[in-house]
Amino acid sequence: MKYCPRCNSEYEEDKAECADCGQELLPEDQYQVIKSKRERLQEELDRSDLVEVKRAESEVEAHAIRDALSDHGIPNMVRCFEDSAYDGLYVHQQGWGSIEVLPKDRSEAEEIIADLEAAYRDASQDQEESRDQEPEMRS
Repeated sequence: MKYCPRCNSEYEEDKAECADCGQELLPEDQYQVIKSKRERLQEELDRSDLVEVKRAESEVEAHAIRDALSDHGIPNMVRCFEDSAYDGLYVHQQGWGSIEVLPKDRSEAEEIIADLEAAYRDASQDQEESRDQEPEMRS
């Protein structure tokens, strides 16, 4: 069997990449090594005093940042502010959640997040400019 290291999906041997996220699949032995490292990191994160590096306004933003930090090898944790007892009451007051890292990774994580936000702003501006340049359709 082969496995996706990003979303943990299982595939037949003849597949090369994950149908869900496009990640290259790994043989089981390599996947198990990565999985055990992740579990150890998660245990470390659970026991550590983490620092917040970003307050996310949405789940999509939080997961994009989480993926970018993970791609750079920075262990991180996403904490959601949703509370089912209050039907999401605090989400509107505090944002959707926070992204936290180990104190030693804080400055690198903040740089990665700043780069990600700048790339998003640039892409949004390009999209707006191309929309403004499109000829108007007349009916």
